[in-house]
Amino acid sequence: MAATSLKGSYDGYAPFIYPSIPKPLLTYYRVYGSLTSPITPLVIIHGGPGFPHNYLLNHSHLTHTLSIPVILYDQIGSGLSTHLPETASTPSLWDESIFFSQIHQLLTHLGISQNYDILGSSWGGMLGSAFAATKPPGLRRLVLSNSAASKAL
Repeated sequence: MAATSLKGSYDGYAPFIYPSIPKPLLTYYRVYGSLTSPITPLVIIHGGPGFPHNYLLNHSHLTHTLSIPVILYDQIGSGLSTHLPETASTPSLWDESIFFSQIHQLLTHLGISQNYDILGSSWGGMLGSAFAATKPPGLRRLVLSNSAASKAL
């Protein structure tokens, strides 16, 4: 994963609280570039559900060629974010609201909730479309990549 060692990148964990889950949760993220840049950051939502963000690492080139800050993260239950195997028998938990909450809390943690773009890949595009339909403050643009235009989540 050479892309994860590029100059100007860092990773971390954002706390994530969801009312029906009694334990603390963590969202893993990786940032390329500076979030204090005047250029609107791009948050990339991966597909799956269940895939980690790794297949999207090549989008870091947007930082190095166009100076666009890029944020990759792992959705709850994927990659390096908290996994919840104990909820496998609770399908009602896994609706869009848990993913929307995770996105909102990540944006707030990173200090970009009032100015950001989203790129959704595959299932992440459907999630991004549903998220954008809620008209969240701060969302400037939505880009869909390899995604259906709509589908029930």
